[in-house]
Amino acid sequence: MDREDSVEFLGAGFAMVIFGEVLDGDAFLDQSLKVNPNLAGAWHISGMTKACIGTPGLAVEHAEHAMRLSPHDPQYFVMLSSAALGHYHLENYEKALALAEAALRDRPNFLLAACVFAASAGKLDINLKIETAIIRLIDTEPGMRVSNVGKWLAFLQPEDAKRWSDGLRAAGLPN
Repeated sequence: MDREDSVEFLGAGFAMVIFGEVLDGDAFLDQSLKVNPNLAGAWHISGMTKACIGTPGLAVEHAEHAMRLSPHDPQYFVMLSSAALGHYHLENYEKALALAEAALRDRPNFLLAACVFAASAGKLDINLKIETAIIRLIDTEPGMRVSNVGKWLAFLQPEDAKRWSDGLRAAGLPN
């Protein structure tokens, strides 16, 4: 691996996160940002990862930094979703809901945004939003259940995993 190639570090870090090696992936993403602090993709993937490892404040900072670096990025909906996930775990459910809703306007079937939208609506107990969220979530991923959501997005802190499951359950996602 080229120690000066930020894109290689980004790709390797993202792959590690996707395959459950979240802490190792986070280290590779941090290295990507050291090599190239202007790589928006590394900032927003790092944001999502920071939310998964239990540092939601950093998650929001990293996602917002990515949005400032690349406001017309074709992956802007992912940046919004990463920020929404961070706000969700900071228990800023209104902000998480608004960001997830913005992401879904751009990409209606993006699973992360649909989950944050549903969990936030569940925590806020907004019936109309809950109905919309669950319909969208089940349409996006028909097999989605509270019991299997951790297979594609793992939270290292037990309280974060519980908060996530509780929100999705409150929204009506089947167990």
